[in-house]
Amino acid sequence: MWIQFLFCCLIAFCSCEKNERFLESDQLSKGGGVLLYILQKLEAMQAAQKSQTETINHQKKQISDLEKRQRELKHTINTYHPLSKDGYMGCFKDDGNRHLKHKITRISNTTLWKCKRHCHGFKYAGLQDRTACLCGNTLNNPSYPRVPKNQCNMPCPGESFRMCGAGWRNSIYRV
Repeated sequence: MWIQFLFCCLIAFCSCEKNERFLESDQLSKGGGVLLYILQKLEAMQAAQKSQTETINHQKKQISDLEKRQRELKHTINTYHPLSKDGYMGCFKDDGNRHLKHKITRISNTTLWKCKRHCHGFKYAGLQDRTACLCGNTLNNPSYPRVPKNQCNMPCPGESFRMCGAGWRNSIYRV
């Protein structure tokens, strides 16, 4: 605010709105004086600042509304996109005895479709450690509980948007 005040003082002494010299203008002779001129300039600057603040607040609200709409659209896409219907059952713990014990193989450029095709005839396909594909018919086993999905955090080489399990973690899908 002090900077604005000093700026107004400088304007008052140097020029008026018509680019005339302030001291040569009739501002002083009309009784308005320097103080009135400065106050008018301050009010004008405050009005402009208020208008800018209102514009910024309006733009912030628009951005907030757009971010909300973006979240809603992502939710809709995740709900109705074919990949959400891929039969994902969750991320499950594994160990050397294996949760899914059949047809264990490594697949290059791993995708869910390749693993499901490999596990044809089984109920479940599991992706582990980026390239391993495991098959089985039993999902619920107390020795291999479901764990938070962020523990299956290794992207599939053939589908970087999909997680292919992790070390001793299976991303399990219905075949």
